[in-house]
Amino acid sequence: MTKNELASAVAKQAGVTKAVAQSVIDALGDQINVTVRKGEEAVLPGVGRFSRKQRDARVGRNPRTGETVQIASKRVVAFKAAKEFRDAVA
Repeated sequence: MTKNELASAVAKQAGVTKAVAQSVIDALGDQINVTVRKGEEAVLPGVGRFSRKQRDARVGRNPRTGETVQIASKRVVAFKAAKEFRDAVA
């Protein structure tokens, strides 16, 4: 589902214009982004939680040459689906 399709579906279900739905989707994405950047969790009840995790430095391998390379530690976004969501998809 594209962002445009999501906006259409939300607009229809909520009884608002597509422009309003698009604004809400944009604001939601922005707030999740800001919250996770601060190191906090963003929770969407019934859907899941977004959080920031630290990946440790590790040794990797270049698949083309077989040479070992150092991969630096970095922060990544993690998503854990809510139980209701996992059960609905299963």
